[in-house]
Amino acid sequence: MRRHLLLLLWLAGGAGAPAFAGVGVVTQAAGAVQLLRADAYVAAEQGVEIEEQDIVETGADASAQIDMEDGTVLKLGPDSRLAVSEYRLGADKGVLAAGLDLLSGWLRFAVAKLKPDSSYNIHTPVLTIGVRGTEGAIEADNDAGGLHLEEGEVQVSVADAPGAASATPVRVAAGEYIQRRRGQAFQRQQQPPPEFLKKLPPGLQQKLQHRAHELRARGLPPRVIRRINQEDAQRFLQRHPHMRERLQQRFQPLTAPGARPGAVTPREQFKERRMLQRQHEPPMRANPALVDRLRGGSAPPAGGAGMGPGGPGRRDYQSGAGDPSRSDKGDHPPGRQFQKAEPRGKEPRHEPGGGKQNAPQRQPGQRGTGGGR
Repeated sequence: MRRHLLLLLWLAGGAGAPAFAGVGVVTQAAGAVQLLRADAYVAAEQGVEIEEQDIVETGADASAQIDMEDGTVLKLGPDSRLAVSEYRLGADKGVLAAGLDLLSGWLRFAVAKLKPDSSYNIHTPVLTIGVRGTEGAIEADNDAGGLHLEEGEVQVSVADAPGAASATPVRVAAGEYIQRRRGQAFQRQQQPPPEFLKKLPPGLQQKLQHRAHELRARGLPPRVIRRINQEDAQRFLQRHPHMRERLQQRFQPLTAPGARPGAVTPREQFKERRMLQRQHEPPMRANPALVDRLRGGSAPPAGGAGMGPGGPGRRDYQSGAGDPSRSDKGDHPPGRQFQKAEPRGKEPRHEPGGGKQNAPQRQPGQRGTGGGR
């Protein structure tokens, strides 16, 4: 039955590949790679989905490859930060509009072919690159940036002075190299200079290949590393002043006056989560049926009468006070007889007639004559 149900669901959804919530997936991660998602760092492991507004970070000697849903492949070199600022896809998984921000470091890209009305821009602090079905490598920092285009054709414009006369896009063809320093004009060459090729990370020197089909699992829940704090937000603002306005909007709860400084430890995270859970949990209430059963089938007397020495709401089990199911003449409910438990290590006392004290006489196969079960 279950197999038939799954088959019907599969046919209803189409015979294509399964749909995922993200716009891409991490297909390769070497070294320290993490995502800044919302207000927390999560581990960028193989199979973890990439979403809009994620910032991918790689540490020293680290690299990461991301296969996007439209067929684009991105690979980050060491000490790099890439913000997936915008990535809107159509029903056919084609790009409608995409905007990536290489904040710092190295990026190799192989962008799939676009529709005529689609746009795909890669921004650096000093360059804006409009790509259409091309492949190349980019180096970026706050004051300079360079692009080596291997295939296709792109248009490069000034990012830090959009209103200047030099903002007119420059067309770059396959094989060419273009670079620019902040406040200066473009420098265009027919091939990349030796210093660029020498700095280019080894993992970004080869053409990119799709790796999504090699994943054993996809859509894995990301492992939370820690929440960001005020120091993280200030570090972003200092390192990337060209995105200060956008970063301030993102980190507003941490940069606003009165925000709590300092790191948020895992213990503090646990306390905050537990506090939020308790605020939404209903108050604990006693089970009336269980309370009635424990009290012998009747409610406690009003006014606190019959409460034992154990405190309010407790019964004195030694004297039987406060239990209406017990008789006034003994320690047992009326209609039933029980043998008193003797202290350990002592022999039971016997009556002169030879029977045990308080032991009811019972014939073989006969049940007790008490009123109980």
